[in-house]
Amino acid sequence: MGVLVAPRAEAARDFEAAGTDQYLTVASTPITADPVMISCWFNAESGSATQVLAGIYNSSHSDRSLRLGLNSTDQVTFSELSAGAATAATSTTFTAGTWHHAFGCGVSSTSRFAYLNGGGRGSNASSRTIVGANSIAIGRTNNTTPGNYYDGVVAHVAIWNTAGSSDAERDAWAVALAAGAHPYTIARANLVFYAPLNGDGSPEPDLVGGRLLTVSGSPAKIDSLPLRGGFGR
Repeated sequence: MGVLVAPRAEAARDFEAAGTDQYLTVASTPITADPVMISCWFNAESGSATQVLAGIYNSSHSDRSLRLGLNSTDQVTFSELSAGAATAATSTTFTAGTWHHAFGCGVSSTSRFAYLNGGGRGSNASSRTIVGANSIAIGRTNNTTPGNYYDGVVAHVAIWNTAGSSDAERDAWAVALAAGAHPYTIARANLVFYAPLNGDGSPEPDLVGGRLLTVSGSPAKIDSLPLRGGFGR
């Protein structure tokens, strides 16, 4: 069971991609297919590289996932992989060293969207269907050949088992989350995973589904997270 009161979460995990492999994983997932939404705050230390923020994976396969990430041209991406990637990328770009909000929506096997800071919506309609999802990972892929390690800070990772009923609803949720709305206030009945990433040790808890994420490589705790709109208070 998840907690009923929003935690005061003003810390985050700092992942270093160079030299050490730092990431979080759990061999369980509340979602195995679309619809899905994934949300998080991030502050990338570097850009111009393909990096994964958070995703759902088939850990026994090289090419099965639903994931939120960054690409080599500094766009937020949301991808579904199954015999190749189908990727939505934002029309706007992030700036390294600055806090941003990333939001991805998988509506169906032929419809997905990516948002940066509540806007810049990008879409993709290629057909892909994930098979055998069995895990969640933050900071890298979690397949048979892990990679795309993230370099920077991540906080407040949330996953829902809905993608809304319209573009207008998804747009409104993207705007609200980027303005500081707590994930608990967005489609609460469909929120199935929420990890603030307070950095207080290993494992890191999922406060909704009760999952425990193993921390690998000791990503550091960052105490100052500039949240807006009274988030988490």
